Amino acid sequence: MARWFYIGALVALFGVASCVQLITSGSAQLGWTGGSGGASSETVGSTGGTGPASTTSSSTNSTTSTSSTSSTSTGGSGDGGTGAPCSSNTACDADHVCSAGGTCQLANGQPCAAATPCDSGFCVDGVCCNKACDAACMACAAALTGGVNGTCAQATNNTVDPRALCAVTPETTCGTDGTCLLGACSDWAAGTVCGTAGCGTQGQTSETQTQVCDGNGTCSVIDGHFATCGHYGCSTDNTTCLCVKNTDCPAALPVCKSNDCVP
Repeated sequence: MARWFYIGALVALFGVASCVQLITSGSAQLGWTGGSGGASSETVGSTGGTGPASTTSSSTNSTTSTSSTSSTSTGGSGDGGTGAPCSSNTACDADHVCSAGGTCQLANGQPCAAATPCDSGFCVDGVCCNKACDAACMACAAALTGGVNGTCAQATNNTVDPRALCAVTPETTCGTDGTCLLGACSDWAAGTVCGTAGCGTQGQTSETQTQVCDGNGTCSVIDGHFATCGHYGCSTDNTTCLCVKNTDCPAALPVCKSNDCVP
């Protein structure tokens, strides 16, 4: 209604021709195309930046979010590591094998801290082992056997028993010395002084004949093994060298015990 009042006032002032030209120009600038105003609303909507563009942006963001979520969904039970389901070794990684229970477990030779993750059920010397390997002088680490990690074998000769089953006995017994030889506990080596078999004087020198281990657990007299006594000479019972302190004794009998030099 206000529009028509405005138009009537213009006609009265400027005349019909001038009013038509003015109205046409003003309508074009204001978006008046007649009718109920639906076109105006449509025109304004078509020039705005917050309509369909906003919807498109939202759709794009949604797509990006979905893509990002999908790309981070990795790992899990299909990685072939310990506990992953499997039907053959090809389903497990290089450090694992497919166990009888259908899960990937550590292969022999792989580092371990407990038996549980090892397919064999044995963790020995820090690696998964093919068997218990619990006998004296047996080992499963290559550093102890000279073989390969994961295979139980004899410990290298002259190494301390990895299973700590070889006792360390006194040298005088010629028994085991705590080391290994050919997969068994080794006795004190042949030539190890284990006792004395008498002392005598040769000219100005006192000597005692030493007993030595034979390498098989026996202490015996073997020709050619003598020790020269210090300035105190032989003991009172002529079984060994006489001493007051350790430095009075020969290297083969380094300990002064009750005035006797002993191994």
